[in-house]
Amino acid sequence: APGVRRGVVTVAAGSDEASVEIARAAAGALQRVELRPAEPSGAGVVEIADSPALLALAAWGAASAGELAAVLDASVGEVRDAVARAAGAVATDADGRLRFVDEASARALLERAGGRRIETLERVAPAFAARFPQAHARAARLFELADQPLRAAYYAWRAARSLLRASQLERAHDAVELGRSALARAPAGQVRALLGALLDVARAQLLRWSGDLAGSAAAARAALASLPAGSAEWCESLGERATAAGKTNDASELL
Repeated sequence: APGVRRGVVTVAAGSDEASVEIARAAAGALQRVELRPAEPSGAGVVEIADSPALLALAAWGAASAGELAAVLDASVGEVRDAVARAAGAVATDADGRLRFVDEASARALLERAGGRRIETLERVAPAFAARFPQAHARAARLFELADQPLRAAYYAWRAARSLLRASQLERAHDAVELGRSALARAPAGQVRALLGALLDVARAQLLRWSGDLAGSAAAARAALASLPAGSAEWCESLGERATAAGKTNDASELL
């Protein structure tokens, strides 16, 4: 029917009483649907609205029905119903995790959601990150997509810390760069300065492990300038500066 948003499933009915009754029955059998006039002729259209489960899946990339249900505080049945309504767009991989068949479909759904996209990201990203710490980098990218640079930088820092502990240097580098790129678009202020310093601590560690001791010392000095003196991260940064100085035999810097 003209005027219906692209990519959504609709049930259209003629203007006769029996057809409209069929459309209303369909509305009663489905969740999160809207029945509205389609044309002046009196025909009715049932539009399946974007469900939180589908928006969460589009945002997160891949998840099991149980994981989606947990972060959305919904039942697995509700999630499976939403997925069934997206037949052809969502598939199950070899590990039993749901995902959109292509990135374009997922992005189109998020863009079409408008204001609900931000609401869903704010709800889903922290919940997933809390349950699955290995997914911090994904949370950072989601908030970058939502144009929330401070949150993106925060989760990028958490991702970098986790990846450094796991000795995944390349991914840690990507996380640090994602966070720094996000902060470049953030408004100036104390929070931005603090997040930048936290990322500098992670960058100091990364550069030391990569063999760039001068770069590591510089990043550590930059972090020390903004971190609260005596805090755990301040001490960590001071340790990185001392380590770099010791490895380069810089006695004055070490002292």
